[in-house]
Parts: sequence; structure tokens; C-alpha cells
Amino acid sequence: MTFSEVFERILAYWPENITISDGEVIPLRGAHEPTPDTAPSGGNPWCFPTLSKAWHEIEDKIDHHNDTWGAMMVWTMFQVFHEEAKRLREIGANTLITRSVDQATIEKKYFDNLHAEGWSEELAAYRRI
Repeated sequence: MTFSEVFERILAYWPENITISDGEVIPLRGAHEPTPDTAPSGGNPWCFPTLSKAWHEIEDKIDHHNDTWGAMMVWTMFQVFHEEAKRLREIGANTLITRSVDQATIEKKYFDNLHAEGWSEELAAYRRI
């Protein structure tokens, strides 16, 4: 599988523009803090309800058992989009344009994610851009 194949296929599920004006910093305390492996942007306490809703809707469309490539790309895109949304909100922007997010950043994150436990088969078959 190549990056371009899975990227183009999954990007088509994402809206071109996502409102991020609903993003807010969430104060986290103690045991409720996410770990870097489970939070989309490394545990940083931002919540973007519209972005999260889009992610959940796309997750529901992917067959996680038969499309592991797509499932990982959905998660990767959410991680990168979340980080970009955070950056954009910090400079006062209200919209994330998904097609404007750097593909190289998504590919690097995807490749890094394929190094997680249980993904060795996909990693071995993956062809970078």
C-alpha cells in the first residue's frame, strides 16, 4: 500500500472545511488527563466538537477489520487535523481547511503510527511517498 492510495481514499471522507471556532481548552486534572498515546495531539487539552463529530462519522464508515490501512489513516488525519486546529485557534482562525494541511506531515505521522505494536504487517507492506 502506498501513502497516496490510502490518503486520497480517506481524505474524500473528510469535509473540505471544518469549523474550529467551537474549540476550547479543557482543564484536565489528575486521572482524567489523556496519555500521549491516546490524545490526538499528545495530551494537549483542546476539544474541537465539530472536528470530533466529523472524525466519529468517518470512523463509522470504515470497516476496521477489513480496512486497517483506512482505519489508521482516519486516526492519523484526526491527530494531525487536531494539532493544526489547535495551532489555527491560537492565531485566531475559525476554520480548518483539510486539503491545506501539509501531506508530508500526515505521511510522517502515518509512518510513525505504523510503528505501533500490532502494525508490523502493515508497516512491512507500506510504501512511503
